[in-house]
Amino acid sequence: MGDGCQIAVSGKDAGIESQGCGTVIVTSGINTRIQSLGSRVQIGSSGEAVKIISSGEHAWIWSSGSDARISGEADFVQIRSSGEHVRIDNTGNFSRIISSGEDAWIKNSGYSCRMKSEGKRARITNFGENVWIECSGEGSIICGLGMGSFVKAARGSWITLAEWEYSREENRMILTQVKTGRVDNITLREGVYYTLKQGVFTEKKMGPWIPGCTGRRGTGMRYLVSQEIKSETKVGKSVYLFDLFFYGRLLQCLSGAFQCGACFPSCTLFNLLPGGCVLSDDEKPGKQAAAEL
Repeated sequence: MGDGCQIAVSGKDAGIESQGCGTVIVTSGINTRIQSLGSRVQIGSSGEAVKIISSGEHAWIWSSGSDARISGEADFVQIRSSGEHVRIDNTGNFSRIISSGEDAWIKNSGYSCRMKSEGKRARITNFGENVWIECSGEGSIICGLGMGSFVKAARGSWITLAEWEYSREENRMILTQVKTGRVDNITLREGVYYTLKQGVFTEKKMGPWIPGCTGRRGTGMRYLVSQEIKSETKVGKSVYLFDLFFYGRLLQCLSGAFQCGACFPSCTLFNLLPGGCVLSDDEKPGKQAAAEL
């Protein structure tokens, strides 16, 4: 199928395969199989037992049916699921996963990803680096084995975190410790991000979002305010940039420049700054409306 196609299917046991970019696929039947290879694809499904495989970048996937199987294999994929007994497997980097159904199973191996689960009894496993996991459902199990994993869980949940260190002898990062704890509001508090440092569960406090350009060229940046708490006294405090997505933004800027040749390279340079892209006086909506009149 070509680029920009729109596909709607409501029958049972349907099979859809798309290779075009910018394709929109909507299904409502059960046992539907969807495979997409193009980038910027939007997939929406409300049927049960649906299987979705997306291999293109910047894909958006929505699923509300139960027993769905969703696989994201490219970067910058956004997955949202509200069905029960859903299985989500993500291997792409800079992805966003949100699940609100109960008994969800989520596995991630991409780096710089964000995962959020709101249903009860979730099972989450992460092997990627610099991944943030937020789980508000009771009775959940979260395992963050990747370097720089951060986990926030509800009371009664279990969390497992790993600590990595650089070895000069082997010239690589090696696993040094793995620790498991239960969120009981005594040793581990509910609704607080934790990471593992020197064998101790260490709290991390999130800073506010810094808004960037909301158009096709921009993505937000986030500052992380880190407070290392090992006792009642705060041992250290640091502020650093996190989740900059520099390379992702650079690629988006360069791709957007071909559609905005007049403002290149100024638009590209401004888009790399924290404030996002900046419109000139001629590009502002008021100026354009006045010119049309």
